[in-house]
Amino acid sequence: GEVDTSIVKLLLRIPPNSLVVEEETEGDGDEELPKSEEQRKLDADFDEAESMSDMQKKLAIQASTAILDDMFSVFFRVMRAQSRAEGPLMAALEGVGRYSHLINIDFIADVVANLRTICTDMSVEASTRLQCISAAFELIRSQGNVWSIDLKEFNAGLFEAMLRAVFDGSTFGEDGDLIGSHETQSSDVKLKEVKRDGCEHLLLRCLHGAVMETRQFSQSRVDAFSRRASSLALHARVNMAGALQAWAKGVYLKYPKSLHLFENDGVGSGSYDMCASDPDHCGAQSSIAWEYVLLNLHYHPMLRRLAVNCTNAESASNVVPEIVYSKFDTDSGRLNPPVAAPKGHPLAAMLRKRQRKASKSVVYVSKPSSESSWLKGLEKREASGNLVKGIASLSEHSLSFFAKASRARQKRLERYQVRIAKVFKLRKLIDKKKRAAVSDGRTQKKKKSKAPKDTAGPAKAKIKRSSKTAALSSLGNSSSNNKKGKSTKSSQ
Repeated sequence: GEVDTSIVKLLLRIPPNSLVVEEETEGDGDEELPKSEEQRKLDADFDEAESMSDMQKKLAIQASTAILDDMFSVFFRVMRAQSRAEGPLMAALEGVGRYSHLINIDFIADVVANLRTICTDMSVEASTRLQCISAAFELIRSQGNVWSIDLKEFNAGLFEAMLRAVFDGSTFGEDGDLIGSHETQSSDVKLKEVKRDGCEHLLLRCLHGAVMETRQFSQSRVDAFSRRASSLALHARVNMAGALQAWAKGVYLKYPKSLHLFENDGVGSGSYDMCASDPDHCGAQSSIAWEYVLLNLHYHPMLRRLAVNCTNAESASNVVPEIVYSKFDTDSGRLNPPVAAPKGHPLAAMLRKRQRKASKSVVYVSKPSSESSWLKGLEKREASGNLVKGIASLSEHSLSFFAKASRARQKRLERYQVRIAKVFKLRKLIDKKKRAAVSDGRTQKKKKSKAPKDTAGPAKAKIKRSSKTAALSSLGNSSSNNKKGKSTKSSQ
């Protein structure tokens, strides 16, 4: 029959340190010095106490071995079952990974064979496959000096499970294409969120154990895993995308040859197949990590900084992926960094000022005392039945008051109108005076232009002109006489 999940989880509560009993090593065979009788008695007492403690240690070892035998028999029974129930299988695989250092060497080959069959089973869910891969890496890490095991199947299973862990609620066909989509039923939302978080934690643990803790890892596999991590960072949540980038930076620091993914010229030949299930044959060495160009433009500042850090070969700073995943988790509804509060509206300050003024301008009316004459008058009128008449008279008084106020206002308006009329009359008079002054100035200018001209001036000008012509004629006559004198002289 099937094993109950609660029983398997109950075995996981046993602390691993309580099952380990260290045996003390015997001291060196030095020559004993001669002892006195008192020292011999003391040594005898100590030997009796040690024999009692040795008996207790032997009983503890027997109890721990019996517990381990029963516990591992339950784990192996669940792993060999054909039903592949998710709950018991997940708990059994977790137990194998937790207590892997306590497994007997004679059973390691059988355990690895069972883990390999579970990893290659396509009907197993992504979380169960990741738990199986994590148990295998823990087993090999604890017993690595004794066994040399081929991890090809586990690496291929991890490479394929990366897609299923990030794309929650999706399934893959035989060609690796996405077929399904997210379910929208409200009852399964919380369960799917728990599974998604568990898958992502297991994926980070498996990536660290497969690439970072393994001694020998081929360069093609390193390029394939780092290339898939960068492509999944575009589609994952913010915390998972940051954790994948932090893990990729650690890979680039441990394997500097992977930096050729940021160069234009590829190392290998062929084309890159993103949906390939085998990391050795996906062609990652001939590709370029173009996803970091888009991650540099991401809306989240943390992802932009991590993308710049990954592409910078000189930077040696790195962050633990688990810390990034837990720090930037948004399941609780909080954002990191928080969204900045919007600035206040410019009219909000004006509204606050008006509210302050309104609060300061409140009029407080004191309550009239019982001894006031007004209240006593009202009580008398109420007692005599003349209260209604008093109210009517009060209304008449108020109406007369408002009528008087309106008449006073009318008179005030009439006075304002008279003043305005006087002002307009004064302005008209001032304008008339200005126009008269302007017209007087123009007439004076015309009179000056019509005044008689001076006759002596032209006569003097004529005399000057005649004197100039006479002088020119005299000069002409003298020049002609000189020419004649010269000609007579030459003839003589």
